[in-house]
Amino acid sequence: MVPNTNDPFWLAVSAVRQMAPVDTSNEIKLEFYGLFKQATQGDVSTPRPDGLFELSGKAKWDAWHSRKGMTVDAAKSAYIGLMDSHSPGWRQQ
Repeated sequence: MVPNTNDPFWLAVSAVRQMAPVDTSNEIKLEFYGLFKQATQGDVSTPRPDGLFELSGKAKWDAWHSRKGMTVDAAKSAYIGLMDSHSPGWRQQ
């Protein structure tokens, strides 16, 4: 999928990637991750990681799986809405 630089979703993705990591909690990062994966790939189709030390992989899988059934457009809209609530001035940057 080639990003359209005029698409509000891809503008939000770019803004998220530029956010300072220390300014964003892991919970918020996982929300963005789950919505991004749902918006770009649809429902998760891989099994949940099951290794004892796969905590990050499990958290990411769970975040994506929690969006199962959400349409691409709904996931994109939710991603933009999350960005609006997390960083209200991002559109002016």
